[in-house]
Amino acid sequence: MRNILTRKHILISLVSVASILSGSIAWHVLAKTNAQPASTEEATPVHTVSVSPSSIQPTEVFSGFVRGILQANISPKTSGYIISLLKEPGEYVHSGDLLAMLDGNELIAGNQSAARSLAAALTLLERTEKYTKQQVDAAETALSKVKDDRNRGTATDKDVRVAEDAVRTTKKSRDTQNAQAAASVASIQGSESLTKTALENRFIRAPFSGIVTGKPMSVGTFVTPGTTLYTLLSPNDLEIPISVPLRLVHSLQKGTSVSIVPEHSGQHLSGEVFSIAPAVNPATSEAVAIIRFHIDEQTSLSDILPGEYASVEFPTNPKKEVLLVPNSAVLRQYGETFVFTVTDSQAHKQPITLGSHYGDLQEILSGLSAGDTVVVEGVHTLQEGTKVHDIHHE
Repeated sequence: MRNILTRKHILISLVSVASILSGSIAWHVLAKTNAQPASTEEATPVHTVSVSPSSIQPTEVFSGFVRGILQANISPKTSGYIISLLKEPGEYVHSGDLLAMLDGNELIAGNQSAARSLAAALTLLERTEKYTKQQVDAAETALSKVKDDRNRGTATDKDVRVAEDAVRTTKKSRDTQNAQAAASVASIQGSESLTKTALENRFIRAPFSGIVTGKPMSVGTFVTPGTTLYTLLSPNDLEIPISVPLRLVHSLQKGTSVSIVPEHSGQHLSGEVFSIAPAVNPATSEAVAIIRFHIDEQTSLSDILPGEYASVEFPTNPKKEVLLVPNSAVLRQYGETFVFTVTDSQAHKQPITLGSHYGDLQEILSGLSAGDTVVVEGVHTLQEGTKVHDIHHE
């Protein structure tokens, strides 16, 4: 009996110790919990913008090929063999620069012959004028003597009249001979001028400043007037002919500013409407408009090239006020288009309806209002209710 009581006492003691230990452990855990508060959700860094109305100009886009306003096929004005081609494609030349030379042996000989003929004709004219002057002087001297003789009574009035007729005849002969000699000189001068011009035409020069874009001939080739030796283009003044539908023809005016976008670069260049055809193609109901623009020092020729395909943006309707957001803010998922707005530092998924596209901006037709805050950076890490903070406002 005593042994049974002893075992019960031991069992009660063990249970009491276990209870004390459990209580102690629970107290320590609770104390630790109270000492270290629960962790909070970390805010996601984003960048936001405030939506506000913007004034935009609606446009329509048409396309065409760029060409030079000043472009030409350079050809000789005379025939001959090419003895020199001085420029290569891609070189820039100035107006008047020598491009090529033709063989001119025959032209040189002809010019020398014309020069000798002209010198002879000038000598003959000088001699003729001198001779006819002497003839007139002699006739006038004879007339003066006859008049003196009449005064002395040794000549009659008839003798005076005969002497006067002789003076008139001599002057007429003088004028005729001098005119013939002068006409011969003028004729030979014309021929000499033509041969000199032909001789000068051996030298083919640039009619305007520009870039050599082609050289189809080679040295030693015999060429005639009209044969293309070089193609030349002024790179600074360009144009684009485009077809414009009839519905826009009447709204376009000369001088209207347009934006030109080369296909390869996407850079926007400024231009203007230069002319609009006064007739419409009945098959297409379109008219041709010429768009011209100037490449200045700030724009490299590599930004747009002649022959390149480019788009032209025309202003159409009057300006209007719209809501725009950056393209980076717009998300598309499972057929839904939306943005994330921020209210009380929390991101909220907001469905939207898109309108027109304006470069890096997108028109919002519905879903947003002026003053809404929209996430434009960090959108791909967000979910409904995500806590956010704008790192650009810190």
